[in-house]
Amino acid sequence: MNETDSKICLAAQKALPELFALSCDIFDHPELGLEEIYASEKLVKFLREKGFSVESGIAGLTTAFRATWENGSGGPSIGLLMEYDALEGLGHACAHHLQPAAVIGAALALRETLSDESFRLVLYGTPAEERFGGKIAMAEAGCFRDVDLMFAYHAAKTTGTSGRTKPSSRSASFSTEHLPMRALRRRRAAVRWMP
Repeated sequence: MNETDSKICLAAQKALPELFALSCDIFDHPELGLEEIYASEKLVKFLREKGFSVESGIAGLTTAFRATWENGSGGPSIGLLMEYDALEGLGHACAHHLQPAAVIGAALALRETLSDESFRLVLYGTPAEERFGGKIAMAEAGCFRDVDLMFAYHAAKTTGTSGRTKPSSRSASFSTEHLPMRALRRRRAAVRWMP
């Protein structure tokens, strides 16, 4: 692990107690898609307290949100997606309660560690993934056009942080690409396919 990786890990560790509590709170209050009022409000409040600018109710979805934080100008725009809906009768059996903690933890760690770099973080709260796919409605509304690179996380038996994580065989849409930061600007044209 290089020095930057170590700093990112240490920064994430500092936020762990708060993020664990947030994750447990969402787990204890499962809500079906488009009904994630409690989770959405908790996440919006938490992100605002951490200095993010947050817009709620985006793309015509009451429980969707967009949180941004910018350091400098002219750098890449990095998107992070999080789900927080539950399954009827099963609660958070798909572990969507873990996504906000992982995504926000990554954002806080990047923000603290890369303070000398210019970049923008854009965190999207994507509701109703189990019912109809909130990301589809958000993409159709143009929500993701402002990012150069988008990351998503989903817990599975093969999820890890070693860099050697292999996708689950049940994930038909999994893809990974490692890009140097200088390549991000050139990638902006690659997202034009989005509606």
